Amino acid sequence: MPLPHPPGYEPPRQSGLDRRRVLLAGVILSLIAAGLLVLGRRAAAHAGNALPHASLERALVVVLVAGGCGAWGETMRQLAVIARSTDEDGWLR
Repeated sequence: MPLPHPPGYEPPRQSGLDRRRVLLAGVILSLIAAGLLVLGRRAAAHAGNALPHASLERALVVVLVAGGCGAWGETMRQLAVIARSTDEDGWLR
């Protein structure tokens, strides 16, 4: 359990999107999806298993969509942080 912040501590305010974090989230989720697809292909390759092999095009679509979802989620999270750090007039708190 983390320690509480000291009295008077204010967390740093975020005023814009951090594109590096958005890109990193997309890349990480793409790698996770690719890893799961590889593990699924290896599981389907065992003898006696009737699972069909997925095509390379479908695997590429799954990896790209997973990366897009990761980037989208991180973008929405950062926009929420920015919205919480501004007041009604649009000024940073």
